Amino acid sequence: MSETLTPAGTHRNRAAGLRWPQAATWLALLLPVFAWAALTYPGYFELHSGFRPIFNLADLARSLPDFGWAPTVGQPYDLLRGEGALAYWLALLPHALSGSSVFAIKWVLGASFVLGALGMYGWARRSLGDWPGLLAALVYALWPIGLATIYVRGALAEAVFLALMPWTLWAAEAAAESGRGRDAIALAIGLAAAFWTQAGLALWLAAIVLLYIVYRDWTQTSAEKRGEKPDRGPDGSRSLVRSAFLGWLGGLAFGIIGLLPVIARHGLSGKTYVDFADHFVFPHQLLQAGWGAGSSIAGPYDTLPFQLGLVACGLAVIGAVLGGGRGTTNQQINKSANQQNGESASQGINESRITYHVSRPTFRFALAAMLILVLLSTALSAPLWRLLPFLARTLTYPWQLLLLVGPWLAWLAGLGGRALLDLLPAEHRDAAAMPLFAALLTLTLLGSTSYLNPTPISAPAPDAPLAIFGDNEIALLNAEATGMVGPNVEASINARWQALRPLDRDYTVFFHVIGPDGQVIGQHDTMPRDNTLPTSQWRPGQVVDDRYRAALKPGVPPAADIRYNLGLYQWQTGQRLRTATADKVVVTP
Repeated sequence: MSETLTPAGTHRNRAAGLRWPQAATWLALLLPVFAWAALTYPGYFELHSGFRPIFNLADLARSLPDFGWAPTVGQPYDLLRGEGALAYWLALLPHALSGSSVFAIKWVLGASFVLGALGMYGWARRSLGDWPGLLAALVYALWPIGLATIYVRGALAEAVFLALMPWTLWAAEAAAESGRGRDAIALAIGLAAAFWTQAGLALWLAAIVLLYIVYRDWTQTSAEKRGEKPDRGPDGSRSLVRSAFLGWLGGLAFGIIGLLPVIARHGLSGKTYVDFADHFVFPHQLLQAGWGAGSSIAGPYDTLPFQLGLVACGLAVIGAVLGGGRGTTNQQINKSANQQNGESASQGINESRITYHVSRPTFRFALAAMLILVLLSTALSAPLWRLLPFLARTLTYPWQLLLLVGPWLAWLAGLGGRALLDLLPAEHRDAAAMPLFAALLTLTLLGSTSYLNPTPISAPAPDAPLAIFGDNEIALLNAEATGMVGPNVEASINARWQALRPLDRDYTVFFHVIGPDGQVIGQHDTMPRDNTLPTSQWRPGQVVDDRYRAALKPGVPPAADIRYNLGLYQWQTGQRLRTATADKVVVTP
């Protein structure tokens, strides 16, 4: 029973008609383990989002079946800038199977790493080949901005959006080349899912995909005018009109239709706590080697990492310089003239002799898209944003556009690997391919190891906070009375807080003991940790354990009918921070 290697990169058993993935395909599935391995930590992490994903998943599970639900626990609603519901709907299955919101959220984050890498591999290998496609997949999985999205910011919806992007681009390219209906349907599903995940970023993705389709069609038309044979659909019509554009339009329509229940419940607009113009990226931040976990702040001293990745950028530059000029309008495969086992070249192809010619439209568009998106995220583009202020309504931060750079950068990095291989003499490429790409994959992995170190939290994550104070500022995770109440005894309470966003004020904690007659019989007002850790120094997502004690007035009988009031206020004005229903939390000892 003979076996041949097909151009698609799969082993085919001709007698049984079966396909088996090649080594590169298996590695594309397995290598992202280095990205998601940290998620196997038994607890949760200190992320900018805090426990908000857990709170919102538990809230969705309690709200089923409510298709107008939106993740609004601990965060404001905004149709375009806020999180969509799809990521939480995806987490319902692991939540139901495990009974743990923490496990379910981590499962979705881990799946995002794997699916994003597989989508990137599938898209890049179409024009670059298996090993360059694998290199692009690992670059995408270990891309610093992508890692920061999950392990620093804890942005669940954006993590799922990163997983969807390469699949959507793959479907758009396939639909534009083949005109097949299934590719158009895949494009529609990818775009619609992006809208249900993060609508503002999805608008940018939809615009990029449309420009990509139009550009490819323009290059095909130009090639036809020059007498070259362009890519056509199966019925001879240009695929732009029959397939890719209809898939794009369908994705836009289904995406909007899926958002209608949310719009009916919550409306279109919301609010943000961020001044968009204060958060442009400065060019040096894109290539700096340092790694931080701070929140985004105004100015060039931001400790939130924005680097594109030195290894990824280096490979992309190699691809742009050495690989970009060798492409053709269409992907071409140069079949080997030699035959194996007496078979013709039409029956079997020696994959080691396949020559991949890079698609010039993809190369040119990837380079242009990457440079334009990077430029729009920097302070150099501030005048343009002021000229078109409605564009800023789609994003919370301008640097979110860097998320859209990822697939194009990874594709160019894969092209860099392909270009390095093509520099070798033709007679040595077969033997050198695996060692070369093993070295490039190792270099990519080593370049990202320092980023794979999220800060763990030992405190358990509850499914819901006791209360959220202020304007989604501080969550009270737990409050437990300790000690006995009676004459000459201090009342005490243990509290666990979490900052839900950056805080610019120092709030005072009040702990009041209320007697049976409603009068205060003990009181202690202090800033957290006995005035040593003011709230303005709390990191977003930081969990702060604290204990408060109050001496009781004389004459309090043992086991009296008392209660504890716990809350926060501004010491300058005495104004208390409100929860959803009150200005304090009542705890019964």
